[in-house]
Amino acid sequence: MECEICGKNIHGTASTITMDGTEMKVCRECEKYGTIVKPKVSKVSPIISKKSDEEIVKVARARAAQSSKNYFAGLEVRIVEDYEIKIREAREKKGWTQEDLAHNIKERVPLIKNVERGGITPEEDLIKKLERALDIKLLEQTGQEKEYKSGPTKNLTLGDVVKIKRK
Repeated sequence: MECEICGKNIHGTASTITMDGTEMKVCRECEKYGTIVKPKVSKVSPIISKKSDEEIVKVARARAAQSSKNYFAGLEVRIVEDYEIKIREAREKKGWTQEDLAHNIKERVPLIKNVERGGITPEEDLIKKLERALDIKLLEQTGQEKEYKSGPTKNLTLGDVVKIKRK
């Protein structure tokens, strides 16, 4: 784990501090810049499972499969600039009204109207539904990675951005 202020590798346990209302995991040297947060002790009651080992394994595999379906992991993607025009033209090409499209993708008509007007940018799940229903591509890769490459840690830290005043 890396310190969120200086970027150094933290050996052992990280300290949790708050600085201006933000919680951060930091090394021992940087904990002086904030207020140390005491770990919360929670009482956990043991849960007795009546499921067999096979059922537990099936559930674990299903959850792992769901979490691995992040189609955009590692890629920076964005919606195309003229998405509202592409959506409207594809809908009209299929001969659908806005009501037909909304019914086919199980969304509300005002949402479709707002997206086609350019009033809102659709979220990822709506984009996928529209792409599937209309046979169009609305997302494009920017060619950039999400990770920042700065300094020896290769991840952007608070220390890279903020200048710390020393008393």
